[in-house]
Amino acid sequence: MSENMNGVSAGNAANKTYANTKYKDTFFRYLFKEKAGMLELYNALFDDCLTDESEIEDCTIEDVFTRQMKNDLAFRVRKKRVIVLTEHQSTLNENMPLRFLMYLGRTYNQMMTTNAVYKERRIELDAPEFVVFYNGDRNQKEYWEMHLSDAFPEGVEVNIDLKVKVYNINYGKNSKLLQQTKLLSGYSYFVDKIKYLCKNGSELKEAIDIAVRECIKEGVLTDQLTYLGSEVVGMFATEFNMDEAVKVWKEEAREEGLEEGIKEGRKEGQSEGRLGIIKDYLKNGGTVEQARKLLKATEEEIQKATKELYADMEDQTMYYVPDGTQMCGYYECKECGNRFLSLQIGPQLVCPYCGEKPDMEVGPDEEMPVAAESAKLIQVVKGAEEVERMDTLLSLAVTGGDYAWI
Repeated sequence: MSENMNGVSAGNAANKTYANTKYKDTFFRYLFKEKAGMLELYNALFDDCLTDESEIEDCTIEDVFTRQMKNDLAFRVRKKRVIVLTEHQSTLNENMPLRFLMYLGRTYNQMMTTNAVYKERRIELDAPEFVVFYNGDRNQKEYWEMHLSDAFPEGVEVNIDLKVKVYNINYGKNSKLLQQTKLLSGYSYFVDKIKYLCKNGSELKEAIDIAVRECIKEGVLTDQLTYLGSEVVGMFATEFNMDEAVKVWKEEAREEGLEEGIKEGRKEGQSEGRLGIIKDYLKNGGTVEQARKLLKATEEEIQKATKELYADMEDQTMYYVPDGTQMCGYYECKECGNRFLSLQIGPQLVCPYCGEKPDMEVGPDEEMPVAAESAKLIQVVKGAEEVERMDTLLSLAVTGGDYAWI
């Protein structure tokens, strides 16, 4: 039996199936699993106009390392002597060049007869192309490249390299590429709808259901979404870390709302409105550092917001120290979990929040009651400036309900 130019047995080439049907498709993989979809994707990526689907050969592999890491989509264009290996990414992964190198080795291996590489005749290989489609939530440029050579130590001569082309396919990005493929464009639009709905309070399943109905109504991926129905939810579960994705989308929406509020405040000269946003952010658990970075809060604004938070807390039971205090103890109660400052310094104290003061009116035959010292000393704070800083941090932490960032 003769070998073709790729070292593939003619008999094997006709009978070999490269894609494992047991592999549960992601929605992205499902859209391009047919030869027509692969051909459409090839033409869009390489600005070509091939029409013959018989030129396309699916060579997608699975279970490259473990069941959790699979090659999303790979296909061979016989006429062009090209193998296109693609991955869809919702999170950035700097190891994609290395992963593609491993994918390529497996792809070549499965296309050849067992002992082909040991024969004298040189095997002519199809040229590989490596493509990542990114639609995560970080604000990325439309196109960039990753190189395997970047993973090697600086200054070391590298005899191998591999270039990965990364396309940002978030809706509104890479319009030229998306216009050339209805499947990729529809996918981008569909995911964007889900993100928008989740950012605005919808639960994931509800968001997908709404997005499916709206896309079908608008003529976007109509055939695919109609056929799959509720299976789309399960497919997205394999495609994204959905819990994390939804969390990011909602956090992003909150940040966008805060930034929009700040812009409006500046536009209308409403300094009180801006200060209120900063104060609410700190009160709801945001840190001072985050307020500086996210809200672009100045030191003056942070001081004013902190001062107003103090005033707001006057009706609450708080235990701090007088201005100008040079040294105090910082305590945490093992019973109620509250933290406080005290001029008394010792290993343990009675908690001012939950500790009961002993009744000193005792009879002649009664023992003197002892108050439980449930508050343990965490730190001795020295210096007026440091005491004031800790006093401020504790105020914000108590108000926001989170001591973790002190």
